[in-house]
Amino acid sequence: MIRFESVSKRYGSQFEALRDVNFELPTGEMAFLTGHSGAGKSTLLKLIMLIERPSSGRVIVNDRDHGQLKGRQIALARRDIGMVYQDHNLLDDRSVFDNVALPLVIAGMPPRDIPNRVHAALDLVGLKHRAKAIPHELSGGEQQRVGIARAVVGKPSVILADEPTGNLDPQLAVEVMNIFEDLSRVGVSILVATHDLSMIARFRHRLLTLKAGQLVSDAEVTA
Repeated sequence: MIRFESVSKRYGSQFEALRDVNFELPTGEMAFLTGHSGAGKSTLLKLIMLIERPSSGRVIVNDRDHGQLKGRQIALARRDIGMVYQDHNLLDDRSVFDNVALPLVIAGMPPRDIPNRVHAALDLVGLKHRAKAIPHELSGGEQQRVGIARAVVGKPSVILADEPTGNLDPQLAVEVMNIFEDLSRVGVSILVATHDLSMIARFRHRLLTLKAGQLVSDAEVTA
């Protein structure tokens, strides 16, 4: 669950990246976030990820008020949020298995428990058979699916995706979106930031539109 309550974010005294944004994304719902470059999409995602803090208002994720979190609480809150990027950010000198396992290693999971979690995540994205491969041996679509496996291996309840299909051809983009839909069906909240209007029209999920830092539309997309 994600909730923004009258959230604004200012940088310095002049630039207001977000202004009085209000919305709620319930558990298990999938939505698109769109808007022109500079509209505030990246800032909104950073607020959810606890990379930035709001200047005013409240950001609440999984019943945690992000404005109240400190120290170790921040790290624990981030573990419940998976992030998928346009650029896969995979480690080129590590296997697919090691790339997916990395969040679990950082979280301090006992080594004996890691293989089952990694293989389950790879199985979800259809890449269990490529666990020993190196990223450069994979196609762009496969690398993006590894990125998704890495995002879900910790079993987060929220997944954020920043232009996840931007470097993919239409067929591979559809495959990636199908994975997100499967995750939402099992209770994961999904927020996908994208400029791809054809993808938005095809999948017809709720659409949040930002313009100059304001949420100007919150609507269901219909055929």
